[in-house]
Amino acid sequence: MPRECGRPAPAARPFPCGAKQPRSYDAHSATGPTRRRFLISPRLRCSLLFLLGCAAALARDACAGAPPDTTGFFPQWMHAGILAGASWMQAPQRVSDRYSAGFAIGGSLTIEPIDRVRFTAEADYLDLPSSGGGYYGAYSVNGIDTLVSAIGPQKGLGMGHAIPLLGIVSARIWRGAWLEGGAGAGYFDSGFPDIQFIDGATNTYVDIPGNSGWGPAVTLGLKYEFFLHNTDHLYASFHWVRLARGSEELEFVPIRLGYRFD
Repeated sequence: MPRECGRPAPAARPFPCGAKQPRSYDAHSATGPTRRRFLISPRLRCSLLFLLGCAAALARDACAGAPPDTTGFFPQWMHAGILAGASWMQAPQRVSDRYSAGFAIGGSLTIEPIDRVRFTAEADYLDLPSSGGGYYGAYSVNGIDTLVSAIGPQKGLGMGHAIPLLGIVSARIWRGAWLEGGAGAGYFDSGFPDIQFIDGATNTYVDIPGNSGWGPAVTLGLKYEFFLHNTDHLYASFHWVRLARGSEELEFVPIRLGYRFD
């Protein structure tokens, strides 16, 4: 309202300590009224960035890294798998020298009653191609190395294989990495007939190590699981398998890739 003539203007109301007086502007100013900006505090900004980062990580895991929520042939606590790769006999050398590296295939059925623990029944076939042209190898007889071979229709044989049948316990140690160990039985086929050889020079029997037959088996290995195209469940496995055959401890090393059926 306009001020009456002769009356003094009312005194301005003081502002509390620390408060800022509102800015005034000239209505005829060329710049017009002062615009207020919406300011975000640094803490709020950091919180929003953190929430956005978490949301992005969860969305990435849900779309790319997390297992798809689908209903398969098996119940959720059970799955099957097939494996294929290569293997070789690691030891003992006097037996492993007969063979070269070959293919390795296998199948498994797994149950997972609780998180991070699995129980698997696995059957494998480890191929052992001959590397000696049908020869058993050279063995010491009374201090003299004797080359023992399969004669006549037996020559050219030596294509062996091993079939481990194992029960395996697995424990997840980090993300998709599983530490595995187990035991069972296995069959070893040397590729040669189990016959006795007589050294003609000394007229003594030659003990050929690594004959065919069944024996107890143990295994230890590592497996890592991963997803391909967000749908295919794959895994890579590295194992050490020991199969006892009489006085010989046959050791095999299979390295394979697997596909999981849920």
